[in-house]
Amino acid sequence: MSADTATGASQSHRWVQAGLVIVTAAELLDALSSVQSIFTDYHHETDLLRFAQGLTSIKLALSPLLAGAALVFAALGNIRYAIFALAALTPWSTRTNSHVRRVGGTK
Repeated sequence: MSADTATGASQSHRWVQAGLVIVTAAELLDALSSVQSIFTDYHHETDLLRFAQGLTSIKLALSPLLAGAALVFAALGNIRYAIFALAALTPWSTRTNSHVRRVGGTK
């Protein structure tokens, strides 16, 4: 491997790391702004909607921890672990919201 190839790979690694730091910082700010909604009770009539609200509260409690971990990993250059931590945030919002929409009847 030549010195030019190693420098190019190092340079692209830095851009990926900088991009991940920006994305994870935005995720952390979003997660921290949502923490105040953890204990909000919407008084749903059905058990399934109350269950979905409980899952959402768990998601809101865990999101700052996962986003903070992703930010630390990205800042330290552990890109793989930062992506894993960000991936752990993703399924919560997509799965929970789609189930609530189907059960709740709203689209």
